[in-house]
Amino acid sequence: VSTDATSQAVDATPRRKTKIVCTIGPSTNTREMIWKLAETGMNVARMNMSHGDHQSHQKVIDLVKEYNAQNTDGNTVAIMLDTKGPEVRSGDLPEPIMLAEGQEFNFTIKRGVSTEDTVSVNYDDFISDVEAGDILLVDGE
Repeated sequence: VSTDATSQAVDATPRRKTKIVCTIGPSTNTREMIWKLAETGMNVARMNMSHGDHQSHQKVIDLVKEYNAQNTDGNTVAIMLDTKGPEVRSGDLPEPIMLAEGQEFNFTIKRGVSTEDTVSVNYDDFISDVEAGDILLVDGE
């Protein structure tokens, strides 16, 4: 076994552990900009699905795939789709409610029905999407 450092196959190329995520929007969704971002270090092309339309997002996906197919340096740009779950809004409450652990509390889709133990929500499918025993996270603001 040789201990000579020159006889060992070592990849001396430094590997960056931090990733650069670029949100692609109207000002950066062109071929030129995506190439420029990728060539200067972009690891992930992120698209916010709450903005834009499917056609514009597909265009970006196609451009990133085109870049990856033509790129010869071995660095592949990943695609991240930022999807948003539903935001359920509650109706106005007559006064703030303090809930205790284990306390029963009701949600209703009937608008304007909010009391000390019931609050209305603006999501009509709430009844079919939520089941008894589900954990709901409530933002108190």
